[in-house]
Amino acid sequence: MNTENDFPRLLEELEEVTPYGTLVTAPTAAIAPISHASQVAAWNLLSKAVAKGRAGDSEGSEKMIGRAARLAFDDHERMWPGVGAAGGLVFELISDQAEAVAEYEEWLHSEEVDDDEYADLLMDPPVPVEFGLRSLRGKITELEAAVAASKFAALASDGRLYGIPKAKCDRMLELLEVFPTPVEPSDVPETAPESEREDVIRACIRIVLMLEEVFET
Repeated sequence: MNTENDFPRLLEELEEVTPYGTLVTAPTAAIAPISHASQVAAWNLLSKAVAKGRAGDSEGSEKMIGRAARLAFDDHERMWPGVGAAGGLVFELISDQAEAVAEYEEWLHSEEVDDDEYADLLMDPPVPVEFGLRSLRGKITELEAAVAASKFAALASDGRLYGIPKAKCDRMLELLEVFPTPVEPSDVPETAPESEREDVIRACIRIVLMLEEVFET
């Protein structure tokens, strides 16, 4: 997941309201330059937090998380940019994985695939996104589980947009029944203290790092 370079693509491809909060589209950006700048800053900081966490630099990752948490509340979007962007990272990862699986399944059954290609495809299938959800159980905190629940529930509800069969969406929703009440990062209130914002961001970053390991195996 190349998060540092993906924000412009998200601005173009995602509608203003997404399953993980409101992102700035080009028309919105024209009337809300401050909102646009704060979300870009949040995305960049948290992309670095993920990269540092991936490299084992927990101290550096924490610094990026702290800086993202301190970004001013966005009155236009009515959310904390750092917290909203953190939730966006989680959703982007799992939705990208879902699309990769759908593309794999389509290609696997394509008449254009010859025997050698078919064998190669069978050797390296992408990990199903519901397996990522299952892998989190028992390994994450209650807050992390609540944040994960909000993102996977959003993915399951719009599964057809990402090529996920209904049966697998239903399976994800069944798995989520044992998770705590979902916590949507972009809904963290304006009154939330910095420590609470850091906790939610940190939860999102940890989920991303754990799922990356699962999806890349």
